[in-house]
Amino acid sequence: MASKETPVGRVLFTRSGKWWAVELPSFPGAYSQGRTQSEAYLNLLDALAELVKANKALLRRRLAARKRAA
Repeated sequence: MASKETPVGRVLFTRSGKWWAVELPSFPGAYSQGRTQSEAYLNLLDALAELVKANKALLRRRLAARKRAA
């Protein structure tokens, strides 16, 4: 297993056959893969952007529900 330190935390790379799996442990759910380490890392950045977008949408829904309940 290889790792790379980034501004958002340590990225872990694992080779599985012809594929690289990558994860960002400091962001649960941030996983991806690619044929090269570079591709896997870029895919991880896309996955992280989607994860952040989904969490923002969830927070907006929770805040709206609280306002309705108040």
